[in-house]
Amino acid sequence: MRARTETIGTLSGSGTVTASTTQAISANQLVGTLLTGESSAVTTTFSGVIQNGTGGRRVAFTKGGAYTQVLTGTNTYSGDTTVTGGTLSINNAFLNDTATVSVAAGAVLNLNHSGTDVVGALILGGVTQPDGFYGSSNTGGIITGTGKIQVGAVVASDFSAWASSKGLTGSNNGATQDPNFNGISNLLEYVLNGEPLLAESPAAILPTLTSDPTNFVFTFHRLSSSKDDTIQTFQYGSDFSGWTDVIIPAATSGAVTITPNSPSSGIDLVTLSVLKSGTQMFGRLRVEK
Repeated sequence: MRARTETIGTLSGSGTVTASTTQAISANQLVGTLLTGESSAVTTTFSGVIQNGTGGRRVAFTKGGAYTQVLTGTNTYSGDTTVTGGTLSINNAFLNDTATVSVAAGAVLNLNHSGTDVVGALILGGVTQPDGFYGSSNTGGIITGTGKIQVGAVVASDFSAWASSKGLTGSNNGATQDPNFNGISNLLEYVLNGEPLLAESPAAILPTLTSDPTNFVFTFHRLSSSKDDTIQTFQYGSDFSGWTDVIIPAATSGAVTITPNSPSSGIDLVTLSVLKSGTQMFGRLRVEK
């Protein structure tokens, strides 16, 4: 059976949108895509639910046009979500770990919630993203809002287990707390495999800068498990007035080289090369949950 696309100008009000067909289908087959916003010139809000049909009938959703579509319901469809133009604003996160979320260059996906959408693949501006966490801080404005997208399997948080193993308690185990007063928050200590209760020098674990004839090279060691439950972004610049963001992936990608189990099991060596464009370069690591 060939999946069809149902195009509508706007999606507003309440109710249920579901997939249906009179043809025989196989299990979990995509039977159609709902395309909305192509002719809309106003922001529209739909408070109902977009869901799959019975018998394995799956539906996908595409937001087109130049304006904003707001979805305030708890949607349960399992097809792909695509934003080709304008803004798609979603008020509730939902698990969709086999589907693809794709947002075109110039379009916006606004995650207007505090949860995490789990997806099988994420394409931003035509570029497939590596496994990891993505939000407003590391997607160049393509994703906005307070929610996040996780690419890859759902994993339990290792931060709490790490904090407990280091002797932190309910009084000092907050992600932003700094119980040893060394200027490094617990969450950053976690990623850098630091000792949050010892008065160690920050220079012992923070990223270092070297250079070769063509590149500035930043290196640091991270706890390998931290890649699964944090957003890690390296920021660099020639001064302190502006920064260029580089997502630190789970594995080697682009300008970032990840060497697992170096210098010991469970520790990654992270190396970031930046082409020289002047005589100095500054760098810093930003970590979020």
